[in-house]
Amino acid sequence: TIGVIEELRLPCHYATPGSIRFQATAGGGGYSLGMQPGAKMLSRAEAVAVDPAIQAVKPDVDEFVFTPGGGRGDAELYTQALAKHCFAKEGVRLLTGANVVGFDKEDGRVTGVWTETGVIEVPADVPVVLCAGAWSMLVCDALGVFCPVYPLKGYDALVRAPVTKPGCVLSSGYLYACPLGDKIRVASMAQFCGWDVSVHKPVAEALQREATRIFPGWAEEIKGAHIVAGLRPYAADERPLLGRIPGFANAYINAGPGHTGWKAAAGFAELVVRDVCGEPAPIDASSTRPEGRMPRALNPTTAVLRAVQ
Repeated sequence: TIGVIEELRLPCHYATPGSIRFQATAGGGGYSLGMQPGAKMLSRAEAVAVDPAIQAVKPDVDEFVFTPGGGRGDAELYTQALAKHCFAKEGVRLLTGANVVGFDKEDGRVTGVWTETGVIEVPADVPVVLCAGAWSMLVCDALGVFCPVYPLKGYDALVRAPVTKPGCVLSSGYLYACPLGDKIRVASMAQFCGWDVSVHKPVAEALQREATRIFPGWAEEIKGAHIVAGLRPYAADERPLLGRIPGFANAYINAGPGHTGWKAAAGFAELVVRDVCGEPAPIDASSTRPEGRMPRALNPTTAVLRAVQ
């Protein structure tokens, strides 16, 4: 993904200032177990010298770990910029408002895609790649296969950047603060609750309370934050599903990246494209293959029933 950003010069607030993490609970320690190459321990004063925004962290935290080179960016801006490039330069056509509701199949091939606006005929030599994100289970169920990708709901607090905006990504281990333009994205909790993307007030308030506890210096900004919720496609075995779908000659899938979604998106796409074109993968990606991981669906309600279970 970094290569795509740099090659196409996509505007998405991409930068590599590094990250600073700390433990916001009493009796912490154990940093040596998670130290990455190049990381170093810092006192509070040293951490403030690296990133003055550390002053917003609760005052009883006095040990920090700085890891240089860590990148950050705005996935939404990246997606919009990449789409704009594809429309203008690559001849891509996007159908909006065309939700997939079913498929025509014949002799192990997908011959048509049913949408709410009509049927898209699929010629014999054209591949179909399913990239439905958190909704992959529902789309694959319509194809007649079970896809073990579940919607993991997460909440973000979009905080107006204070005067001293962080440069690094700040992390308490379970809560992250990432600077994105004129805002700071504060994220933490996640839950399995189906495909509901609405913001539940008690959860939003809990996120704001915890963010304020960890970053009391941003209390006013966090109080006025805009809360959003979204779904992360999370594979049951925490490995993405990449490649040809078992039982089909021209159907492929790219789904289930979990927390590695954006940063690995371009690499996952390349693996699927190479599979479609019959080219060898540049790395050993056998653990991401769908074989043995996507059984046949039992009935039209399989996805909902298995999601509830």
